[in-house]
Amino acid sequence: MACDPAAVWARREARAMARTLKRRARRMRSRGTRSDPAGTHLDLIRAQRLERIALRLERAAR
Repeated sequence: MACDPAAVWARREARAMARTLKRRARRMRSRGTRSDPAGTHLDLIRAQRLERIALRLERAAR
């Protein structure tokens, strides 16, 4: 399992960040405001990138 505490922490942090970004994007979309569609899209992209990095860290830590 992941023995490196730094990797574990980074993964947890990245996952939490991705979750908040996704939640924010979803909230913006459900509200129906087209005030910042580019921003929400960037948030989603950022969230996906963070998750990918987290997965890579997880694999590297094993």
